[in-house]
Amino acid sequence: MFIAKFFRRNAGIYPRFKIRIVCASFTGIFLVFFGEDDLLDMLHNYGFYLSCIGSIIIAILMSEFITQVSYYFDLRYPWRMAIKKRLLIQGILVFLSICLAVMLATFYFMVRDTSILVANYFKYDFTVVIFLVALVHAYYLILNLLKLKNSPLRRNLANNKPAPIPITGPEAPAVIFSDGKSNFVLKFGGEKVQWDKTLELTINELPNEHYFLISRSEIVHRAAISHYENHSSNILQLKLCLEFKERALMVAQRRSKDFKEWFERVGDLKGRPDEGD
Repeated sequence: MFIAKFFRRNAGIYPRFKIRIVCASFTGIFLVFFGEDDLLDMLHNYGFYLSCIGSIIIAILMSEFITQVSYYFDLRYPWRMAIKKRLLIQGILVFLSICLAVMLATFYFMVRDTSILVANYFKYDFTVVIFLVALVHAYYLILNLLKLKNSPLRRNLANNKPAPIPITGPEAPAVIFSDGKSNFVLKFGGEKVQWDKTLELTINELPNEHYFLISRSEIVHRAAISHYENHSSNILQLKLCLEFKERALMVAQRRSKDFKEWFERVGDLKGRPDEGD
């Protein structure tokens, strides 16, 4: 269930899950055909179809690794706020992706009772794999740079300029969360309204001394948090200063350490936003 949820989750500006699956499947089949002379004879070979299945699985795993890790770092280190760090991370991801491809190929050939060296993987497929990995990373990099380039233009259009998000007073968002395909805001005044922005875009517009992305579907204001408790497996459960009936707010395991540091660093913010003018 976790794997299915992981694969189907929203991936920001990147291609949709179904598109990624189709592209990865064609890529996997291409790698089986690449370097072969007797293509028609291969269709009558039972091993050919096993090779296709294995190659498709590896291609899908590679595609999801690149996409989901890139999306994770988009949330953790937004391009607008840390472009140099993201370029460095992207370069490291290229290397890690190639290493993962070799590891998966090694395991695949072990299952087929052969070795990666005997199969001449580094003679034929490896060069193509490096090219394809670099191509996907370059495409994702271009998507982010285009997004970075175009977003200031949208902000400069006076007629479309959005109103700033209030961080004080009863209109300030206490919790911003996803419910199905829709996003909502619970204000400090108690009003719940629909939110027309993605959480990824919202967290980039909010000051990090006030708000924290506790999971991919929830953002919480520091002043809304009374305290937190250990739940299980390093997952933290938040206790709020206001009533939130939607669900229990949990800090994801991978974010719990950063949350604790942020919670202590930010402190009590000297009162709640609804105490402002």
